[in-house]
Amino acid sequence: MAKMPKTADDWQLYNAEDRERTARALTDALKRAAKAVRQGTQPQDALYSILIPVADGFPQTGARDTETREIAYRYLAEQRAKRAARKRTRKRTAKAASPGAAARRAKADQIRKLSRGM
Repeated sequence: MAKMPKTADDWQLYNAEDRERTARALTDALKRAAKAVRQGTQPQDALYSILIPVADGFPQTGARDTETREIAYRYLAEQRAKRAARKRTRKRTAKAASPGAAARRAKADQIRKLSRGM
């Protein structure tokens, strides 16, 4: 499970003066990107439209390097997977709670009882 990167070390930034300020800016952008992913945006689209423009402002810290993009993408992809899992769970829960679900379960129970008796 990927955790939200917050520090310059988490982001694997270069040892530059403003690396902690860069880390805060990247973390804020990643939070916005994660929110977009949870609302249905693809992780790669959120990465390139939200996080990369912020990273472009900090070239001296290596904010646009492959490592930084990989860290962010891994986190966003995990958010996407969580969204899909929640969606599947909601679908199953809605189906189980739908009108007629109790009747279907009762009929299935009745069939099981009859099949055991034979």
